[in-house]
Amino acid sequence: MKGFTGRAGVLLLSAGLAGCASSPGGTKVTPEQDVKAKCDQLYADSRIDPVRERIQVPLTLGAPQDIDKLANRTRPTDADRPAIKALWEAEEACRRYGEQKLGSLPAYRMRSDDEMSEALADLYDGAITYGQFARRMLYIGERDKAARDSIDEEIRQREKWRLMHDYNN
Repeated sequence: MKGFTGRAGVLLLSAGLAGCASSPGGTKVTPEQDVKAKCDQLYADSRIDPVRERIQVPLTLGAPQDIDKLANRTRPTDADRPAIKALWEAEEACRRYGEQKLGSLPAYRMRSDDEMSEALADLYDGAITYGQFARRMLYIGERDKAARDSIDEEIRQREKWRLMHDYNN
């Protein structure tokens, strides 16, 4: 599970600029802008407010975390659990909307999403602290970036060879 810059961000990057809709003012709105606006609306849900100071919202893979978030040794209380659940619901709704508008996520990002969902479930359950959750988000982000960089390098290498040998398939 991830926020706009996580899950929806990859959807935006992988979609391209095919097709645009018109906004009420008559200006063109790209599918990427539409997804960002929808996700921003989902993350603005006031039910998430009780945990905003302890969890970076939207959830963002590999994003720098404040020291107070990383060092937080408290576990969610019963009062926090509805806010964590609302955050999970916003993440899932953002992903579904993004996939509807932009297409499915790359395989490496799906693995990261699974890890994020597990981390959020562990937080919800109280198995980890808020600080452990923040650190897991950093680690998941590092693995996600490494996987993306590897794919990018493979694409660059493929293009070099394609230019040298014009394959017809």
